[in-house]
This record gives sequence, C-alpha cells and structure tokens, in this order.
Amino acid sequence: MTLYKKLFRDLMEHKGANIAAIVVIAIGLMMYAAFAMVMQTLELSIDKFYSDSKFPDGFVTVLTMPKSKIADIKDIEGIDQAEGRLREDIRITDNFGTFSTETKYLRLVSSNTSVGTYIIEEGKAPRPGYMETVVDPMFADANDLKVGDKIPVIAYGKNVDLTISAIGRSAENVYALRNSSEIYPDPIIFGVGFMDITSLEKLTGKGHYTNVVFTIKDDADFDYIKRTIERELRPYGFISIVEKKDQESNLLLTNEMKQLEVSSTMLPLVFLSVSSMILYIMIKRIVEQQRGQIGILKAFGYSSLSIRMHYTSYCIVIGLLGGIIGGLFGLIFYQPLMSLYMMFFNMPILEGQILVSYLFRSIAISVVFAIFAGYRGSTQALLLSPSEAMREKEPVLGSRSLFEKIPLLYKALTTKGKMALRNISRNPARSFFVFVGIAFTFTLSVIPWTFMGQVDSMLFERYEDVEKYDVKVALSDLNALESVETELTRHNEVYRAEGMLEIPVFFTNEHIKEPVSVIGLRENSNLYTVIDDDKNPVNIYKGGVVLSERLADKLRVKTGDYLTMESPYMRDKDKKERVRVISTVKQNVGINGYMDIEYLSAVLGYSPAANSVLLRAKPNTAAVLKDIYEESPKITGINDTNEMIEKLKKFMGSFMGSMYYVALIAIVMGVAIIYNSYVIILSERKRELSSLMVLGMSEKEVLSIVTFEQWFIAIFAMLFGIPLSQSAVTAMGKSASTDMFSLAVKLDLNSLIIAFVVTIIAIVLAQVMASRKIKHLNIVDALKSNE
Repeated sequence: MTLYKKLFRDLMEHKGANIAAIVVIAIGLMMYAAFAMVMQTLELSIDKFYSDSKFPDGFVTVLTMPKSKIADIKDIEGIDQAEGRLREDIRITDNFGTFSTETKYLRLVSSNTSVGTYIIEEGKAPRPGYMETVVDPMFADANDLKVGDKIPVIAYGKNVDLTISAIGRSAENVYALRNSSEIYPDPIIFGVGFMDITSLEKLTGKGHYTNVVFTIKDDADFDYIKRTIERELRPYGFISIVEKKDQESNLLLTNEMKQLEVSSTMLPLVFLSVSSMILYIMIKRIVEQQRGQIGILKAFGYSSLSIRMHYTSYCIVIGLLGGIIGGLFGLIFYQPLMSLYMMFFNMPILEGQILVSYLFRSIAISVVFAIFAGYRGSTQALLLSPSEAMREKEPVLGSRSLFEKIPLLYKALTTKGKMALRNISRNPARSFFVFVGIAFTFTLSVIPWTFMGQVDSMLFERYEDVEKYDVKVALSDLNALESVETELTRHNEVYRAEGMLEIPVFFTNEHIKEPVSVIGLRENSNLYTVIDDDKNPVNIYKGGVVLSERLADKLRVKTGDYLTMESPYMRDKDKKERVRVISTVKQNVGINGYMDIEYLSAVLGYSPAANSVLLRAKPNTAAVLKDIYEESPKITGINDTNEMIEKLKKFMGSFMGSMYYVALIAIVMGVAIIYNSYVIILSERKRELSSLMVLGMSEKEVLSIVTFEQWFIAIFAMLFGIPLSQSAVTAMGKSASTDMFSLAVKLDLNSLIIAFVVTIIAIVLAQVMASRKIKHLNIVDALKSNE
C-alpha cells in the first residue's frame, strides 16, 4: 500500500511531463489502430470480392480475335478456364447526368459466367438482345442514376438509349481509370457497364472478341502461357497480356496496401520509440532524485525486485492510459479514414470490421514499450545497497567539454551560454534524446509538404511545359493527318491544330520485351513538347525514338542503342522495325516512347495518320466543337485541358486538410519532447538555478540558460533533419512508384521553410508551457534539499 501511495504522488508530481508522454503514445497508437483496421478491412473485402467475382489470373488484349479461337486458348497447357469478351469505350451524350465539360464514357464489357464476372447489388442481369446494361454504383451515384433509368450513348454515329437493368461491379475495376495518363478515378465522367454479348455486338457492329481472361492451374508456368498466347494471337493483332499482379487496378490496390502497411507500422513505431525514450529518461531521473527514499525502502525490507516493479509501474500506468486513449481514438478515426478510401475504391466493404481487438492490441503494445522503458530506467535502483542509497551521490569528476576545445566558439559565448553548453556535455544521453526528437519532428513536417509539392508538380508541370494544348479531340480510328488538321483549323475558334498518333507497340532488346504506348508527334511540335531535364525541347527525328527513363531502364538501353519494334497496328503483322534510341527523358506519369508522326505512320505501313488532334484555341472552344461534332462517328471525345487542370486543383485542395493534420501531429510530438526535456532539466538543476537566482539573476535570465541549451541542440537537429528527410522521402517515393507513375522526390525550399516554421513553433510552445515552472521554483526549499 505504501508503494501505491508513493506511485500516485510521483505521478501527480510530474503530471505535466506524464501528460505529454501519454499524448505521444496516444498519437502513435491512434495511427496504428486506425490504419491497421483499414488495412485489415480492405484485405478481407478484397479477398472476398476477388473470390466472388472469379478474378482472372491473366488478361489478354487483342484487336480482332475470332470467337472460334477461344477453344485453342482453352487447350493451352496450364490454363484452367478461359473466356473471350468484347470490350468497347462508348461515348455518352453531352449534358447527361451531373454536369461536366469533359466527354463522358461508359466502358461496356460483355458479361462472362466462369471468369471475371460482375456482382449484382440491385436489379436483374441484362437480357440478351436488349439494350440493357449493368452499371457500377460509383458512376450511378455520381450521376444520380438508378435501375430503370436510361443512358443516351453515341456508338459509331448511332444514338442509342441503354436501360440500366442493374447496379453491379467487377473486381477488375476497383480503381477504375480510363487510361494510364489519369491519376485518380472520376466516376462523373467514366464508368464501367456490363452487357450481354449479343446486345453489345448489336450496339458496336462487331462480331469478334477484343479481350480474353483466364485462370491458371496451380502448377502452371505463366511465362510459357504468355509466350504461347502471344504466338497464337499474333495474326489477330495481339496487343498485350498482363498477369494478375500487374493488372492496373490490382497493381494500384496492392501498392496502396503496402503504403497502409508502412503507415500502420513505421509511423507508430517512431512515436512509440520517442515515448519510450521520454519514459526512460524520466524514470532514470526520478530514481536518481529518490536515492534516499530507495535506501530507506530497502532498509525497511523492500526487495530490489519490488522497488524495480514500483518504478516500472510508473511507466506502465502512463503506457496503459496512452494505449487506451490511442486505441479509442483509433476506433473513432477508422470510419472517416475508411470513407476517404471508399471515395476511390469501387468495391463492397465487409461491414462490422471495426475490430475491438485493436484496442487491446494498442494497450498491449504501449504496455510492452512502457515496461521496457521502466525496466531499463530503474536498473540503477537495484545496484544500490541501503547505506549507499542514503548517501549523497558521489560527484562526477569534471573535465573540459568538447565545446571548450573549440576556442573560437567558446570565447564568443556569454557566461550563460557557456553554462548551457557545459550542461549539454554533462548529459549526453538527454541531449541526444532532444536532438533525435527534434530531427524527427522536422522530418515529419517535411514529408507531407514535399509529397504535396511533388504531386502538384507531377500533375501540373506537364500541362505547362509538355502538353500545352487547350483542347484534345479523340478520333475513333486512324485518319489522314492533313485532312483532320485542316478540318479543325477551319473553325474560327481554333488557332492551331497538330495531329497525334498513339499506338500500342512492343519494344524488344535481346531477351527483354516490353509493351508500351508510342506517341507520334509533329516535328518541332508546339502543343506537345518532349523536354529534357533542363526543360529544353528534344528533337525527335525520323528513324529514332525517345524513351522515358523508366522504360529505358526496363529495356536496359541507353542513347544510341537500337531496339526492335513491333505493333498489332502494322499492316504486315510479321514486320519488325529497328529503331535507334535518340534520347531518354524523365516522365512522372506513365511510360511512353515518342516518335516522329510521319515516321511512325510509315513504319505501320500507312500514309501520315493521326488518331487524335491537339488544338490551341479560344476559351470554350471544346463546347463549340461538341455541338458541331456531337453525332460524328469519327470523333469519340473532345476535352478541354483547362477544365481538367481546374478539376485537378480542386482534387489537390481536398488534401490540404490532411497536410495540416500531419503538421499538427509534428507540433505535438515536438512540444512533448521539448517540454519533457525542460522539466527534466529543471528537476536536475533545481539547486543550481536557485543558486543563480539568489546571486541576483532574474527568472528571465535563468530561463535563457535553459532555452539557449535547447536552441543550440535544435539548430543542429534541424540541419541534420534535412538529409534525414531526403532519405525518408526518397525511400517512400521509391516504394510508392509504379509503372503508371514515379515519384522521384526531392526536397524543395518551400517544404524546408514550412518544416523549420513548424519545428520552431513546437519548440516555442513547449518552452512557454514549461517556463511557468521557473516562476514556481521555491528557492529556499531547493537550497535546503540535497543534490
């Protein structure tokens, strides 16, 4: 009972420092519980969704495969089940659904039964021969659609109303992007629908397959299957074969799950490590201050183990409170975090996945860290005999500090500055703790702003320096280059038109073969300019290709090397063209090759052709052209770049709140570290500081000694935080990069300035909070007490 009363008194005596430690623990465990629960909910939901919809192991894209050919695919060794299907992106009539200046598309896919099926959530499956479709719920919600509504589409010049027979979705489109140049799903302008194949054939006028999906047996060799399918389908315009792990939606999901795993482990680990250091230093100092009490307790028969348990219990109580608060806030934070993911992930979520077990896990984790800190911090109490503990601690022999060996620095300091530096040298462990804590605070402040700047650059700089057109007109097929440019420049709103040819190809270097989209551009194009690292235009001459750096790395080629090029769009399907690598350029979004449009057309076996046109035009030109070409069978979409930029800005703005949240967390951690350091310094040097006040120093002057010590450490900690931040963002950028986009993250001046400001705010707040303890310092009691 005596030790329990003493424990309560100790906790209340240091309640300010204890609260700061509890806050740090709670933040770390809140992040752990929330992110871990989201990750587990997503994992369980994904596994069930994939299982229910019979997610394929492989996806094949081909231009025109006869239906009869599917039998040969099924006979390939290692394939379990295979189905062919027709897939077509159909333009939706303008002004349908929620208003958008961009062209809307519905990706219609013929329904399967054994592989790659969809799950109906409401309504009935579309009937064969009827213009009925299933649409995904995100598209339906975004455009205020329900079962029985009609979607007006334009298919090859025909106006058709599609009736929504059901709401449903497929696991292949959890993260639904229309093409690889998009960053995030926009269900207002793009959705996925499913039709009976007879109805889709009637709508498109096509009687062949454009896709094959298949599952493989457990012992199958995917590389063998890939080679065999490519050989079988080459005569029909083979475009690509993608393994399950590389399928666009699944790849993005997998990458996001990896990021969640990092968020649920690394960030909480940082906070728990910091809190463990705080508790260790606190309990170590308490033990030193209570030597006499420890001696008395041992003299009265208390064992070393019971005394160690007493001081360890101090940390356990703090850890327990931090774990409970952190776990509860994690449960609360889980739902809004889950809602944020559901804005982008088109999948059913398993309800009731808020696992209370994570509350107990949080408590267990915090208690483990607390026990470790208390056990290590109270070790000294075991080493003392009763008589030794009741004696004053033998003074440590003094010596010249490191700073005294730097005459230029030491002589420039005032007496108070010299006292502060001597104290840093006398307490290297505590000084190191403050150094590490401030460096972590600085790094945590840098990371979110750096990534925001990188994403901002990735999204917007390409429209400023590379894709400088105002309007992009998408064509349904290859068209004569000169004629489409002439047709569009005849409108008064259009200043300039440049055709563009975007074609899927295969590049081969020895045994390495990569599918990629090649973009054919006009010589010295003004509207789509490929640039080097210094933002100078790259000359794309005939006979060569410019590669994005990531594509060049995958192919293991450099400038001057030669590649073999094939394409399903070549008139001669067996033709292979040797092309020289002109240059390599950085490309944040997608991986592409760039060629002269006339040369690319010639390689394919055509006169100069284009399948899209870039325009420099007056404002609102896109709307004018949509009215003119609304029913044209040759035009599948007209998009205004400025509207896309505005949409991206709005998208980026929605994430600013999370940046302030991270900055707040950084400030809280910094305040906790500095405040605890301040409290420990005051408790250690109470007699010394009281003596200085008796000798005539004011509270402000005494305070300046402590603050100088912390600012001295802080300056070097923040400077060390710069390379630490660069290492952290580089590692995170590499882990987040995929074939769709890369994050070659570098620190920028704005992020560093913000980090300096956030860290300084944290230090100032902590010092203001802790400075009140100087005012309450009882000089008489301090001088009467033992060292």
